[in-house]
Amino acid sequence: MGRIDLGRRKTDRMMKCFGGLSRVMPLVIAGLYASLAVAQEDGSQRISLSGALAEGQDGSATISEIEAAGLHEFTLFNPYDQREDLYAGVFISDLVEKFGAEGARSVTLIALDDYTIDFSREEWDDFGIVLSTRMNGDYFGFDMKGPMRVVFPDYDGAKLEYQETLPKWIWMITRIEFKK
Repeated sequence: MGRIDLGRRKTDRMMKCFGGLSRVMPLVIAGLYASLAVAQEDGSQRISLSGALAEGQDGSATISEIEAAGLHEFTLFNPYDQREDLYAGVFISDLVEKFGAEGARSVTLIALDDYTIDFSREEWDDFGIVLSTRMNGDYFGFDMKGPMRVVFPDYDGAKLEYQETLPKWIWMITRIEFKK
C-alpha cells in the first residue's frame, strides 16, 4: 500500500506541474504561430542558405531578399490544387546567380518536414522552374504551404516529362543548399 500512496503523490505533483503547463502551452503556440504569420505576410520570413554560397552571403535570406533576384508573375495550373492561380516567384536560375557560388550545378530544396528535392542546372534550364513566394498577390503562410514552393510555369499534364516532375512540386521550403 505504501508504494501506491507514494505513486499517487508523485502523480499528483506531476499533474500540478504539467497542469499549469497545459494552460500556458496553447498561448505559447498561438504566439509562435502569430509571429510566423506576420513574418510571412510581409516577406520577412528567413530561409536558410547553405553549401556553395556566393561570396558575401551569410547563410540566410528573407523572402523579400530572394524576390530581389527577379520577381516574375505567372498564371498557371497547379495539378495538386486542381486550379489556376496567379503565382509570383523567382526562377531558380536567378536564385543561383544571386546566392550561389560561381559554378553551382545543383540546388537542394528542403521542406519544413525534411522532404528534400534536388534540381540540376539542366532541369532548371529546361523547365524554367520557379520558387514561388506569392499566390494571387499574397505571401504564402504555412497554412498555404509556404513560405515558398516550387511551380512549373509551363506545366502541361498531357506531356510525360511534366508528369515525371510531379514529385518535385515541393512546398513549405525553409532551407536551400547550393552544390558545385
